[in-house]
Amino acid sequence: MNAFQIDLDAPKANAAYDHAKAMGKAVGLTINEATAYNTNTMDAHRMVQWAKSTYHDFKLIENLADDLFYVYFTENKELADHKVLLDVAKKNKIDTAEVKKILDSKCLKFN
Repeated sequence: MNAFQIDLDAPKANAAYDHAKAMGKAVGLTINEATAYNTNTMDAHRMVQWAKSTYHDFKLIENLADDLFYVYFTENKELADHKVLLDVAKKNKIDTAEVKKILDSKCLKFN
């Protein structure tokens, strides 16, 4: 086993998953790790950072992040999928045309 690999059957890994599931449950989030995608979350992070710098609305960003957690952990949707990200943006009344531009641009910094 390489350093970057995790033995998911190991007792420590199981305890960590159980702890994460309990923390999620405490805030109303069901974590279905057995069926979750191993996905690149860079575009989701970029979308959140862009929304922070554009809207300056803590509650909006909190809701956006909550919805991203929900679609990933509970619905097991792939956060690398731009359609998933655009759907989350639309749900939060964020300008999807602008989000699409950001996602297509690969821009990493927003002012």
